[in-house]
Amino acid sequence: MWYLFCEQTTEDRFKQNFKVIFSFLYCLRFQHIYSLTGKNIVNNFERGICVKIFVLHGSMFGHTEVLGNAIADGAKQVDGCEVIYKSVEEVEPDELKDAVGIIWGSSGIFGEPNPKMATFFSKLGQLWFTGALQGKVGGVFATTSTQHGGVENICRALQTPMQHHGMVLVSNAGPVNADRAQYGNPYGATAVIPVETSQEAPMNKPNDTEMQIAREYGKLVATAALKLHQ
Repeated sequence: MWYLFCEQTTEDRFKQNFKVIFSFLYCLRFQHIYSLTGKNIVNNFERGICVKIFVLHGSMFGHTEVLGNAIADGAKQVDGCEVIYKSVEEVEPDELKDAVGIIWGSSGIFGEPNPKMATFFSKLGQLWFTGALQGKVGGVFATTSTQHGGVENICRALQTPMQHHGMVLVSNAGPVNADRAQYGNPYGATAVIPVETSQEAPMNKPNDTEMQIAREYGKLVATAALKLHQ
């Protein structure tokens, strides 16, 4: 063996050392991804799943849940993403450790997120303390019942906890057209849903354009999460 080593040229030894170092760094890369996503990426590829995207709604009367459904549908269009759609009352904070992307949304109370969402945020202290959400991709959605009910302010308020957790926010960018000029929102997906005329009346829902923009936003956030963490 010593004879063979001595016969190697400097170039051969360099190539051999380079292969060893490259293999070591490649393994470190997967270890880093594992720490970010809380799961084994290799096993996920074997199962045909790359990353988890959580879409969470704090819906009081069902309107925000409908908008969230459109966002989840959009995220599902991205190959390699597993989309989990839940109410904030159903999800346990530790579940979010497995996420690569998180999109949460709420209706508004005087321009601020509703009590369900506020209660959910109060449960995330341990995740903040441990940095468990740092580097994850985030997006938000919101609904109000009037045109000037503070829907943009709700989005900004929903973004603030994400910034405290060190998440990467995705704006609701898209083609500049008439639909987005009227219904688009750079901070997230939004809808203005009038209050029903009576308790017996069917539930009002986001219009078709608001739903389409929400689907596009869900797909955008999921795509960004996949690109950032693959």
